[in-house]
Amino acid sequence: MSQVEHTDLYRAAWVQAVSALDHWLHREIVSRAIVIINDRPAPRPDRLKAYTVSWATVEDMQNRSIDDVMSEHMTERLGRDSYQKPDRIAEGLQYVTHKKQGQIWREVAQIILPQRTVDEIKQRQTEIADRRNKIAHEADIDHLTGTRRPITAPQTAATIDWIESLGLAIRSVLN
Repeated sequence: MSQVEHTDLYRAAWVQAVSALDHWLHREIVSRAIVIINDRPAPRPDRLKAYTVSWATVEDMQNRSIDDVMSEHMTERLGRDSYQKPDRIAEGLQYVTHKKQGQIWREVAQIILPQRTVDEIKQRQTEIADRRNKIAHEADIDHLTGTRRPITAPQTAATIDWIESLGLAIRSVLN
């Protein structure tokens, strides 16, 4: 019979928090893109203007609503992207904002921790995503020692709080 260590629950919470951010960003980007697509006179962000669809997708729009077709298409295509690390997050957001990557992160940093630099904010998110990947893909084992990396309840709670703050800051930047 195997036993679950309490640290396994911290690891699961860490992975789930990062996955929740990634999932929310995908849904947020697609839903905002559909609003922009339907706002005909509004200028489109460059990344959305450059978004391409196949002829089959265009033909599908003859029988179904553009909203439904584009929502499905973007969900499927963007589903291949990971919105966990800062540059990838900013790339995804550029479908729905005219702001460039640097501006997005400057504004996020001002909301989350104004006393910190943009690089510090991005580094923190990168570290969280990297740790998530070590947990999910390497069982959180330190290859030098062959043992699992330490993890604590306060570290995990701080990570979850960070991700919540990041999501709120991103929403604020987009509004």
